[in-house]
Amino acid sequence: MTDERPLHVRVAAALGWTYLSPGEVGWEGEPPAWDERAKIPRRLDQHIGVPDYDTEWSATGPLIERLGIRLGRDPGMREPWDASRLVADAYTSSGRTALEAVCHFLLELDAVGELADLLAKHP
Repeated sequence: MTDERPLHVRVAAALGWTYLSPGEVGWEGEPPAWDERAKIPRRLDQHIGVPDYDTEWSATGPLIERLGIRLGRDPGMREPWDASRLVADAYTSSGRTALEAVCHFLLELDAVGELADLLAKHP
């Protein structure tokens, strides 16, 4: 079964966001405990907008640094951006933009069960 949710929402789920659903102005949910947004006081029924990980450097940049993700570029390719880990090149993902490549990479790490361990090791 294919996940039809937008890329940034699938990444949010992989990062540990819960209660994801479309809201009035975009997707919303509960951020994971390690995310600064989780510390914002609010009502129990009030969820937070899911960051656009595939287009917002302010959302994805800190993850790139935290997890040691390396970006590379090959302009001759259809998807010219690559993302991989600095310490191991076992997995590499590509995308049309740098942030799209990072999102695909995070989803790949989640699919093989390594994303949660990386997040725990790099708080």
